[in-house]
Amino acid sequence: MQKFLRLFILIILFVIAILWYLYDRGDDLNFKKYYHKYKNTVSEYKLFSKESRNPSEATYFVQLGIFAKQEEVDKIRAITILLGLKIDLSKQILKGRLVTKVTLGPYNKKTLSNTEKILKKNNIKYLVINE
Repeated sequence: MQKFLRLFILIILFVIAILWYLYDRGDDLNFKKYYHKYKNTVSEYKLFSKESRNPSEATYFVQLGIFAKQEEVDKIRAITILLGLKIDLSKQILKGRLVTKVTLGPYNKKTLSNTEKILKKNNIKYLVINE
């Protein structure tokens, strides 16, 4: 009877390990699937090079949110594309989960105010980040 119980527990642990592996692998495959489409990063804008950044002018980003579900990211992405805004998506790990941070920018003060008007007019919540 004890051998049967040990075998049963071993099988259960093996099944849990396989499910855990598939769950983690699914997130990784999802990340790889979408990363190549959205690899626009802050470094592409040359914000930190001396010749492209005016020290007297502040740089702003607009954060639209951090989403765990890809459907939410696709929804906000579609809305911003329809509004004519360029969106940046970055994958990050937050509390052990793969999430997508959705931002707009970089903007100077003038383009930031135009973008804020568009977002307010369409009832989109946002957060301005000053760099």
